[in-house]
Amino acid sequence: ESDVFIAFSTRQALRRIGHWKPLGAGLASTDAKVRTGLLLALELGYEKEAVEALAGYIADRQHPAEERARALMYLSQVHRRAKPWDGHWWGTRPVMGKPPAKVEEWAGTPVVLATVREHLADPQAAVRIAAIEAVAETNDRAALPTLRVQFPKERDTAVRVAIAKSLGALDDKESLRVLISAMRDTTAPEAV
Repeated sequence: ESDVFIAFSTRQALRRIGHWKPLGAGLASTDAKVRTGLLLALELGYEKEAVEALAGYIADRQHPAEERARALMYLSQVHRRAKPWDGHWWGTRPVMGKPPAKVEEWAGTPVVLATVREHLADPQAAVRIAAIEAVAETNDRAALPTLRVQFPKERDTAVRVAIAKSLGALDDKESLRVLISAMRDTTAPEAV
């Protein structure tokens, strides 16, 4: 639907209905607009079937890399849930504070983390970058050793930059050796 209000209302209705399997099947559409709309409908879906639909879409390398990367970003946003509102966080001026941290695991958390880790070595750079950024989004410290090993071997400059940013965002002190080595490497691209 080209009308943004109708498209948004349709996505909201699909979320409320919560019948995720047909949405996942619709991701096989040959129409890019349909796939984009369905991916948006699956965004922030804290339902295990929604997470599994996104994970399945990401795993299928037949889909465009940009769409797979976007699906991975959407998936990483539901890694954990925020604690229920206790009457204190955000207060009367929510714009002045940070949103509550997502710290409570739910049934989809293992699927999210496994999918992110699996795609750190994806053959498509856009998907690798999305997975690397998802490591920081999910605060997945268990993936840090993989990033440390991947950083010096990675040939794509944008992917190396994403790895360095994620290692920094997670304050990974064990990565200092590989990061300093990159700084001293005169052949390393300036962006790295």
